Amino acid sequence: MNSEVRKFDEAAASLTAPGQPFAVETIDIGGFEYLNYSEMPANLGQYFLHMQRHADRISLSTCRSAIPMARATATARNLPPP
Repeated sequence: MNSEVRKFDEAAASLTAPGQPFAVETIDIGGFEYLNYSEMPANLGQYFLHMQRHADRISLSTCRSAIPMARATATARNLPPP
């Protein structure tokens, strides 16, 4: 196995192990097993409440710009309802 691929696999295994920030567990949906984040927020609202605690950190990033969470939240609040 390529050493770079091995490093990536080791890092992913470390981050997704039980008790780690991106821990995963297997869930069953309609007879199919999927990997799911163990500590995933129950809905998008809970996710945004969690992210507001990190308002000064980067939320969205592209090759041309980076948008802090506070700006992304403010922009979303000003969008018209669907």
